[in-house]
Amino acid sequence: MFGAVMCAAVIFSATTSRAEEQVILDYQDPQFRMAMPGSNAAERRHIAMALRSVATEEVKALGNDFVILGGAEGKLFGAGEVDFHLISSEEPVAIEPFVDRPGQVILALKNEQAAGSFHLPEELQFTRVVGAVDIDGDGASEVLLEANTMNMGELHTAVYAIRLEGEMKASVAQMLSGAFVDTCDTPHGERSRIAMSISLEGGELKGTPHEESCG
Repeated sequence: MFGAVMCAAVIFSATTSRAEEQVILDYQDPQFRMAMPGSNAAERRHIAMALRSVATEEVKALGNDFVILGGAEGKLFGAGEVDFHLISSEEPVAIEPFVDRPGQVILALKNEQAAGSFHLPEELQFTRVVGAVDIDGDGASEVLLEANTMNMGELHTAVYAIRLEGEMKASVAQMLSGAFVDTCDTPHGERSRIAMSISLEGGELKGTPHEESCG
């Protein structure tokens, strides 16, 4: 099991196979959107051992001081129920639009053993895992990852649904921009805050925006 500060919406999305027309992520919830991923010492040992057993070049590039950016329960083809973890060589920084670091890896664990590792494109740097849900109904979960960018006092959050494929590949099944947009601290332009509730409808993620006060 993963040790992170997770809200009920994330756990619900991780354990639901087809949550049609149900809210699975709610960026209106401050506790959820401010939650920081984490792990305890035992979990880190299990993940370190699993990474050593995989030993691909992409995994080796993460180094010994890798960072665990949260986890979620889901289903993987050929393995059934697993724990997904997002592994990075270092903490991502929202104000860095272009990064020069190894690509991140999604590690799937079953009974504390590696069930698969999936290499994410180097040009994408994610902040944390926010859930896992079967979007297309094929019996396997897409992993939901959050990406943040910050510039001139504006914070923009997007949610990516990552499809895990054979030969340790991962691809973007869907990207939902504007999951959370906060321009309350911008020195110029309109100040606003928009938070989405995200549901699964018709085999895709759908975001419903809600305006919030800057106060």
